[in-house]
Amino acid sequence: MKKVVIAVGLALSLLLGGCAALPTTGEVHLVEPRDIPAPNVQVQLQGPLGEEEPIEIVNGFLEATRFGSAPFEYARRFLTEDAARSWDPDSIVYVYAGANQPTTEQEADGRISVSVKPVARIDEQGHYTPMEDAEMTVDFSLVADAEGNWRIGALDDGVMISDLTFNQSYVAAPLQFISDDDAALVPDMRWFPKADAVEAVVQGLLDGPSQWLTHAVKSAFPEGTTIGPEGVQATDGAVKVDLSATAASIRPADVPLMMTQLYQSLVALTDVTVVDVTVAGQTLVGADGPAREFALPQPVTTPYLLAGTSLARWIGTELEIVDDSEEFAASAPRDPAVPYAESGAPIVYIAGENELRTVATESAESRVLLEGANLVAPSYDRESWIWTTPRVSDGTLLAVSEAGEVRPVSVSWLDGVTVSSVRVSPGGDRVAIVRSVDDVDQLVVAVVRRDTSGTPLSLGDPFEIAPGLTEIVDVTWVDQINIGVLGSQTGGQRFPYLAYMGGPVRQRPQVVGADSLTSMRSERSMLIATEEGTLWQRTAVNWQAVYSGVSDPAYSG
Repeated sequence: MKKVVIAVGLALSLLLGGCAALPTTGEVHLVEPRDIPAPNVQVQLQGPLGEEEPIEIVNGFLEATRFGSAPFEYARRFLTEDAARSWDPDSIVYVYAGANQPTTEQEADGRISVSVKPVARIDEQGHYTPMEDAEMTVDFSLVADAEGNWRIGALDDGVMISDLTFNQSYVAAPLQFISDDDAALVPDMRWFPKADAVEAVVQGLLDGPSQWLTHAVKSAFPEGTTIGPEGVQATDGAVKVDLSATAASIRPADVPLMMTQLYQSLVALTDVTVVDVTVAGQTLVGADGPAREFALPQPVTTPYLLAGTSLARWIGTELEIVDDSEEFAASAPRDPAVPYAESGAPIVYIAGENELRTVATESAESRVLLEGANLVAPSYDRESWIWTTPRVSDGTLLAVSEAGEVRPVSVSWLDGVTVSSVRVSPGGDRVAIVRSVDDVDQLVVAVVRRDTSGTPLSLGDPFEIAPGLTEIVDVTWVDQINIGVLGSQTGGQRFPYLAYMGGPVRQRPQVVGADSLTSMRSERSMLIATEEGTLWQRTAVNWQAVYSGVSDPAYSG
């Protein structure tokens, strides 16, 4: 009996230096594996050779799809002609952990069933959805052709690939849309095959934002615009995008916005440096002009924290005391919030459980800005509004100005829910909220709707992040697309994680007793404070203890 042949050629060059003895003394350090480029693997696939059994045909088909190589020419050779024409491999991609390979079994009625435990799925628009504790079975029906060779005649659309293949074959692509008040770019995370990523990004922008963003962001592309007759071409970092004639109706003032959306979305693919746009092959007036700039507010470069009952600033090797007055100590301070640099707004904190207060300065005494029952840690936004809420929500968050003006922000889906954390993104366009539902913590993100002056009005629909974490202690915005999380899975130990806004969650080395965290626009800036009062700083591969006797570190935001 002939077997399905899948030939894999592996070419590796390994350069070895001089031999060295392993050290047997000295400190032991935890070292994370480095991200090592994939080896030069050349995969040569063949279709069925004839006389294979049905289960061998299905196994061969799975092997031909697991490398994620569109247009799946070899995989289609295992299908009948009709099935090959109708099968849509791009409609959905299931990702499984490499340690849990799919299992194949032939049923009594002749069907071949494939069982798999997917950890995520990616739809045709590139949305990544985690699948917790999921199991699924896919059936394949086979028929014999005129020569008696078995082929798959009926199957579901989509493919199954390992997490290793996903990491090697897909790229994160944050599509950039515009906040309602024209003040910020709002990323909409998608995942596309690397081979098709440039055109997929353009198509994604034209298709519009994800459902949870629909009513809170906008696009500068005229409605109905499609990719034009000359398509999308990418060569050596230069991308030329041809749009349909509908794009000619764009207002001149919107051209810089459209170009910014395109460039900022494409440049995330790392090898794109230049973007040119035409409309039905003709030059678009204004497309070669300056793009619209969306600058994020500048954070403070040294974090503030509590040293006992004093407010201090950590300046790398030592503390600089900011407020060690008896009044500050007597107020039972916790959870300081720091404004963005050059805003002129005061540092604020929670006094006891129920007061939001300013920190006294040389020119101003401490003031109570808000009183409320068991307030959560405050968070500053780019417009210097301070966000907080009582832990048991009445369906609103509270935005407070430095003058004490209180603006209720409508959030109907929080009514009656326990809230433990509220954190506004660097761009001020989204809020990360930790809420408890049936005694399980959930991290959700929602878009902020503002008026033209930047005053917050309401939040959009919630979008859940990191559903596998059931206990969440603290969160921080690491950048515009990643959230740092201190949490644990059911029955597990507490770890720091990096959670994509619509993507995988990556565990980081453990800090025992971690209690709070903060960051300043990058993972390397992250700080963790423990219940015992030790401050840990992120290094290239681990964490380093840098100070003791402190708590509640805070950068801007």
